[in-house]
Amino acid sequence: MTRRLEGRVALVTGASQGIGAAIAARLAAEGAHVAICARRAEPLAAAADAIRGAGGSVSLRVLDVADHAALADFVSSTAAAHGRLDVLVNNAPSVTYSAIVDMTPETFRKDFDVNVNSAFVATREAFKVMLPAQRGSIINISSINGLLGLGMMSAYGAAKAALIHFTKCAAVEAARANVRVNAIAPGVINTPATAAGFAGPYAEWGKKIAAQVPMGRFGEAAEVAGVAAAFLAYNIKQGINELVEWEDAQLQVTAAIKSTNGAAHVSSQMVEDLAKKYAELVMAEDDVILSA
Repeated sequence: MTRRLEGRVALVTGASQGIGAAIAARLAAEGAHVAICARRAEPLAAAADAIRGAGGSVSLRVLDVADHAALADFVSSTAAAHGRLDVLVNNAPSVTYSAIVDMTPETFRKDFDVNVNSAFVATREAFKVMLPAQRGSIINISSINGLLGLGMMSAYGAAKAALIHFTKCAAVEAARANVRVNAIAPGVINTPATAAGFAGPYAEWGKKIAAQVPMGRFGEAAEVAGVAAAFLAYNIKQGINELVEWEDAQLQVTAAIKSTNGAAHVSSQMVEDLAKKYAELVMAEDDVILSA
């Protein structure tokens, strides 16, 4: 693999497993020093060990991104320690599966605090470094749930939709400083959380959803990492901004939700039809509550 990010510094939140760990590993393999954070110490250390074992450079800090002061310090201190910050990946997720009538304001607020507010805090601190430097790329990991209305996921879906709009607003603010802000909205990706959710009695439901994907399978975290590293992080000086890349369960069908004078459009009717089928399957099983 070519080391196209040699000498650059990247920070990835929620990087102990799944998509975050895959993105961090890919950025390190491309030559960047990667600063990673997550709540759980052991899996975070394991992710860091894997990066080091592959010859990468990594630093880590155990923190909860809902602790905004700790997150702000992590971003600012990482930039200060290395004299730069080139890539920020806001990935740390919070997923609540609940009927609206059973949800409390505190539960609803939690998904916003982790998925949206933390991205704002990290972006704010990154802007303090990137805007004066006239370079940088921020990548927000949203979700297909931010584009579709699915039962039992109102808090998560609303938060991920808000993250997409925050991405557009941040991109407009940063564009003249050559700092790009983009989002990726994955479909169902094979992660430890997904495996747990589709285990046991829910295995057949998972197969039904996977069958609607043209390639007949869920996506892999490494495929999302490939988009983040090779397409968005590497092209530091390219004019790719305000893009939401819809990962339809792996890279085989893509609907680009591109901002054009504030308007958004879905470029693929096939993906739109597929999304409807996916939503119908979920709604048909709306009595099933998965655990994140």
